Amino acid sequence: MGKLHENLWVGQSRNSRDVIVVFDPELQIPGQSHVNLFSLLSNTIMVFSRKLRNSLRPLTGEKRDSAVLRYVAWKEQHAQDFVSSSLTKLKGEKEALVLLHKNRVDGLGLPYQGTRDNHRAARRSTHCYACTELLDGTFDIACSACGWLICDSCASCGCGYRPK
Repeated sequence: MGKLHENLWVGQSRNSRDVIVVFDPELQIPGQSHVNLFSLLSNTIMVFSRKLRNSLRPLTGEKRDSAVLRYVAWKEQHAQDFVSSSLTKLKGEKEALVLLHKNRVDGLGLPYQGTRDNHRAARRSTHCYACTELLDGTFDIACSACGWLICDSCASCGCGYRPK
């Protein structure tokens, strides 16, 4: 017999047997730097760093099937609301970041040329020169004037960069 809901991944914490989570690719929101997992302990979706997977071990057999059934019951009632509210929140955050970026460029006395999507197949790891936060590409937008990624934390781009 085939695995129940093969698209779902079920894991258990290596440290605490009480922590069991379900990963559903359908509940991942494009543009988010984290992962949404259904927690059997809290019976809701929780937000985790993508690195969490390193501390989980896959569940199989009856334990996996039981977790999947609980998740599917939750999903039937709540998933649509979760996705809708997550997308609305993400859109508002992106709009706020673009406005902050415009204000930052205006504050530099430079003409604002807008932003563009910066979807790339290959990801690179870098940091913001202004606030030193890692650029995780949550919104993956770049400044149209300089071409640099816009920092998700402080809205800086390369327009204000001055080499030391």
